Amino acid sequence: HLGKNYYKCNELGIPKVVFIGKEDTSPSQTTVDTADFVTQQNQHYRETRAILAALLKQTDDINYKDEKTYSFINGDEKIALHTLFSLTNHYHCAYKESKKVHGLPSTDTMWENCCNVVKKELEILKPDIFIIQAGWSLKNNAIEHIQKYFDGEKYSVEKDLNISALYWLKDKNDNSVKCCIIGTSHPSYPGSYNANYRTLLKERILCASNWFYIK
Repeated sequence: HLGKNYYKCNELGIPKVVFIGKEDTSPSQTTVDTADFVTQQNQHYRETRAILAALLKQTDDINYKDEKTYSFINGDEKIALHTLFSLTNHYHCAYKESKKVHGLPSTDTMWENCCNVVKKELEILKPDIFIIQAGWSLKNNAIEHIQKYFDGEKYSVEKDLNISALYWLKDKNDNSVKCCIIGTSHPSYPGSYNANYRTLLKERILCASNWFYIK
């Protein structure tokens, strides 16, 4: 899912932000526009909007109820927020004959193979900030899996020493930071709305945002 203004983000002085979830609700063979935040009101998308709005400095909080964050204010211009980011999913092959659209069965082989697809997507999208919406991204060994999203010969993923579930993608040639990576729970997980989790998530968002705007 690619926002039509995604590649204008840096011209607007804002980061290119990519979210990655688990699987889509239906199979597709093509890239499609990101859905409008106004009309798409499921829990996953509301939380995605809240995080994106904070990263783009449209709010100081992660509040999916704040309707002001449907737009990005650029001087006198209003740009629909949903056009300014990209959303992909880890699994590109998890579909089967089932009425279920989430939590479909998967295997380690599927994870590894789909990781190669995501890697190619990220090479094209070149995000400044990459948000992983999956509980595994909060675990101590997450860095091993995050590294698989990127070319290991060119880039290294390093864990932030001060903030949990925050990572930096560095160019091995000059050690420059290419991307900030934020681990989050999936927005459908009830625990992602407790106060302690929200505080830690705000710290990650603030650090990522500050890095981009002062670099």
